[in-house]
Amino acid sequence: MKQRIQSKRAGFGLLELLITVGLFTGLLSLFSMSLRTSTENQRSSMDQAAAQMNAQKGLTAIREALGQTSFGGGLPAVYDGNTLGLDYPALAHPPANAFDNLPPSRELVFQTLEDADDNGWPDVDAAGNMSWSPTLAALIVTPDAQGINRIYLVDTAGGRRPLARNVGSLVIDDSASSGFQIPLDQLRVRLFMAPDANEAQAVTPLPFETRVHLAREEEALW
Repeated sequence: MKQRIQSKRAGFGLLELLITVGLFTGLLSLFSMSLRTSTENQRSSMDQAAAQMNAQKGLTAIREALGQTSFGGGLPAVYDGNTLGLDYPALAHPPANAFDNLPPSRELVFQTLEDADDNGWPDVDAAGNMSWSPTLAALIVTPDAQGINRIYLVDTAGGRRPLARNVGSLVIDDSASSGFQIPLDQLRVRLFMAPDANEAQAVTPLPFETRVHLAREEEALW
């Protein structure tokens, strides 16, 4: 009689064990899925934060680059796509990588103040007017050595300075290119970061945007 009771107890213990293992396996699977989702969300948030920091850094650098220019005499001038090299061969460059869900880049050629003595202040002529450099500058988007789009500040003398990386598109508008929605003394700068490989190409991400106020040629900027 005792042996039969022990046998029943052993069978019941095995059933409990199987149920426990099944429950543990299910919970472990749920935990693994939850951990993977959490890791992916964390990675996505970190990527978004990095993209935002890079974009804000790029916009700040662009504002600084354009902060010492003026409008008048046909400049600054916007160029669709990779066309500015037609007018300014020294500024020609390889075309940027294109993305289906982003507008093509619109680049800019502009003039800068001359600072021949490199003292941080613009040069002035005998009449007290600021002197504008004959070396034109431009904001372009072109791949770097790794094939990743960068924004560069370049000039017709061959200088080049990177301003932002992982760029999808840089769209600069003046009054004419915006359909006269922007005042003559302003530029609109829209910066699209390169979309992640997992993002749907049909979705157009929102750009990082800023406005730049230009000075008239006779106005002092310092």
